[in-house]
Amino acid sequence: MQVDQLRRLRTASRQQDRAKQQLEREIRDAERAVEVAALRLSSAIRQDMRQHTIKQHKEARRQALLEESRGWIPPEALEGRIAAALDNPQPLGMAD
Repeated sequence: MQVDQLRRLRTASRQQDRAKQQLEREIRDAERAVEVAALRLSSAIRQDMRQHTIKQHKEARRQALLEESRGWIPPEALEGRIAAALDNPQPLGMAD
């Protein structure tokens, strides 16, 4: 009788050990999944910040070009400016 009890106890102990190992594997897998998700999230955040920075630079460049364009000759005045330049040539100082 004691031999049967010992066998049952050993069998139960082995089953508990296997169940414990299975749970530990599942915990490790879950921890890895959390780490991967955290890495993906931080990567997505960096990408979003990079896109935002690029968008800001593009908008700043657009504003700078818009500001520069205010000094350009309007199309309706172009013919008059060309005629005035041809009538009054200015030396460029390159052919000294």
